[in-house]
Amino acid sequence: AAEHSVAAPTIAAALDSRYLSSLKDERVDASKILEGPPAVNVEDFANKAELLECLRQAIYACKICSFAQAFDLIRTTSNAMGWGINLPEVARTM
Repeated sequence: AAEHSVAAPTIAAALDSRYLSSLKDERVDASKILEGPPAVNVEDFANKAELLECLRQAIYACKICSFAQAFDLIRTTSNAMGWGINLPEVARTM
């Protein structure tokens, strides 16, 4: 992605997670000092149907963003490398 100047924050986040997961000793030390956000209990929500719908829409939006990033990376790399990838077929299979 970076090689072809294509923004791919989903790939970047995956790489960041991989790098951070390798720093276990540092994460353990930090957990002794820092607090994460409070746990959310689904039972605390008055309207569970509304919560589930918000979660469903959030997941759908994430999927759209991921597919858009992947499609842009495929398109840009195909053009740069002269692969001639059939983009309508890629879109159909995605």
